[in-house]
Amino acid sequence: MWHAVRVSHVPATVTESELARIFSGCGRVLDCRLSGDAHSTLRAAFVAFPDAVDVENALALDGFTVDGVALAVRRSVSAVVPVNPELLPRSEADVERCARTVYVSNVCAGVSAATLRAVFEDACGEVRNMHQQFAAGRETQVTFMEFAAAESAAKALALSGRVVGSGRVRVSPSKTPLKANKQPPPTKSRAERPESGPERQKAGSAAAASEGEAKKSAPAEGAPPAAASKPPPGSADDGAGAGDAAASESVLEREIKRLDALAVASAADDAAAEAARRKSNDSVMSGSSEGDTAVA
Repeated sequence: MWHAVRVSHVPATVTESELARIFSGCGRVLDCRLSGDAHSTLRAAFVAFPDAVDVENALALDGFTVDGVALAVRRSVSAVVPVNPELLPRSEADVERCARTVYVSNVCAGVSAATLRAVFEDACGEVRNMHQQFAAGRETQVTFMEFAAAESAAKALALSGRVVGSGRVRVSPSKTPLKANKQPPPTKSRAERPESGPERQKAGSAAAASEGEAKKSAPAEGAPPAAASKPPPGSADDGAGAGDAAASESVLEREIKRLDALAVASAADDAAAEAARRKSNDSVMSGSSEGDTAVA
């Protein structure tokens, strides 16, 4: 929780940083905000501290004189809303843009952005960027205005108190720079998107045909997966290695040689049996003729 004091009767010559240095002896200053018309001696400021003890120390500065004016320090009944750290300057470019930006408050709801821009451009110079914020249920609005030059922003501070519409606007330096406008997303080229009409229909037909081919090539739902083809023998994926292939080849060679030897032996036995059969037939024929001759 933040604890704050309200400081009134702040001279127009005192800046926020100078006022923060004055109260830094009371404790760590978390934030210091100046409000009111820059041309009025009735300007006020809010100084925030982290502890209640710091507030008690700040109350002791009531009546402290700055540039010949006695400050009035009172306890603040409302806390200072902290600035979103995401919006604070983070680079030198942000600091430079922040110096060219002013915060315009108490702008009547009936004043358009174009009207307000024209008022400040006529008196100060070119306005490069601006952003209006509307709050529901309020009769006034606030505007952040970024100028092309820091000198124009300094001139804009002198317009605080000018009547615009039905009220007097208040202008003060901005603590945050305006973010650059976001660029619209790039549109697709003609090559990236199909045209309307026949070309779009052709693109849809081609997509449908490719989808149909994909369905044909895909296996039917519920069908068993196709069996993986076995790798050729001797390949890297084969279960048998090179040593097993060599062993299988040597066993086959030995079996062929054994069968050849059996065939040769069987042929030799057949030849010997045929020779014995012929020899016995010749003996029978010669014996019968001798007997016939003898009988005769």
